[in-house]
Amino acid sequence: MVESNREEKGTIEYCVMVVDDDLFSRSSLTRFLKKHGYQVCEAEDGARALALLNSCPADLILLDMDMPVMDGIETCKRLRLLDEFADIPVLMITGLDDDESINQAFAVGATDYLTKPFNWTVLRNRVKYLITQLHAERDQRHLLKKLSEALDKVKSLTGLLPICASCKKIRNDGGYWQEVETYMGEHAELKFTHGICPQCREKLYPELYPPQKES
Repeated sequence: MVESNREEKGTIEYCVMVVDDDLFSRSSLTRFLKKHGYQVCEAEDGARALALLNSCPADLILLDMDMPVMDGIETCKRLRLLDEFADIPVLMITGLDDDESINQAFAVGATDYLTKPFNWTVLRNRVKYLITQLHAERDQRHLLKKLSEALDKVKSLTGLLPICASCKKIRNDGGYWQEVETYMGEHAELKFTHGICPQCREKLYPELYPPQKES
């Protein structure tokens, strides 16, 4: 997927894809979204929208339900089969408010549903909420992945480690002997600082640190 530079003056600009065959509706939505700080890319039908996904980093798709070439239902159904874009929220927009149409939209994976003519304040808040929810879920998945990777590294250190009884070096999987700090640094991403414990200090520098008398 082609990434865009979203850093603008210290803030992140999110992108909304507007998919509608009606030029007036599409233009009205585009102007409204840009007014509220969103980047916008437009498509006149579902086929064009799917083709644009690689170049348009959409955080939300406003999708008209009734369109020629490929309608909103088929577009949403195909979108959910694309692993890279399947989590993009879809706000289905239509003039139909019957139960059958609403159920059909949710059945193919629509995230939310809004009927025309819609309240612009409601639309603005729906857009903001759906984008916020998307990135919260992505952050959570990223965190869980990191935790899983950390646990895998911890698990890789469980079991028996061949360690020299004299110099305390560890034999790695390749049969080579490594210093403890080298081995642990490679397997657990640890960094070591060095010091001298009291016992070694007295042994190595007896003239500076005479043995402490037991009281």
